[in-house]
Amino acid sequence: MNRSPCIGVCSTTYGDFVCRGCKRFAHEVVAWNQFNEAQRNRVWDRLSALLEQSIRDYLVITASRKQLRPFETPFHLLDCLKEERDGHQLEDLQVCLDRLALRTLHPHTSFRNLGELVLAIENAFLMRSEAHYEHSFSTSLTLALLPTSDEEAEQGPEPTA
Repeated sequence: MNRSPCIGVCSTTYGDFVCRGCKRFAHEVVAWNQFNEAQRNRVWDRLSALLEQSIRDYLVITASRKQLRPFETPFHLLDCLKEERDGHQLEDLQVCLDRLALRTLHPHTSFRNLGELVLAIENAFLMRSEAHYEHSFSTSLTLALLPTSDEEAEQGPEPTA
């Protein structure tokens, strides 16, 4: 199966290193069709773990939902939240969450509706993906700029013109 995380809102064409739509790294977006199944699965696993962490910042599944049928993946849960948001925009947040057998982790949060909650989860997901990118790739860029020998370290940086 050649499914893609793409949701049709790509920001990598505008220079983002992490897509604001699917949260993949720019090089993953470009090379997706050349990836083998194992490479695609690694990307999916990373995205799923980051989304799950982001959801857990805000929501917990109630016991009744676990007994009925748990959400298959974090992406399924997010899709259910979006469908609920789109179908009941003006309804009270807790009423929508009750229908999905969810509750907020912090009941005192100031979300007025499900749209604000979904946006918070998506923003946390993007921030986690960006942090993962920074951790994975920027470190090597920083190390490349460091002096390679004790002599270079003693001399310090070359003066600029």
